[in-house]
Amino acid sequence: MASWLFSVKIKAVILDEDNSSETIQAYNIQEGPRILVFQDGEYVFEGNKDRVFQWMFRTFGTNIGG
Repeated sequence: MASWLFSVKIKAVILDEDNSSETIQAYNIQEGPRILVFQDGEYVFEGNKDRVFQWMFRTFGTNIGG
């Protein structure tokens, strides 16, 4: 049986993965690309990948081994 890190399903959208000129405003040179997180079709959080994981741990906890 599969173990999931989080028991909830969310979708994350990376606004600028390759620092392209079209979405340069979404890229922070020190933090990397900005990520928008959606749950049930609603925007719930944004930040870099580290902040997104920190937010998920604080908000949802983990489901490792469960």
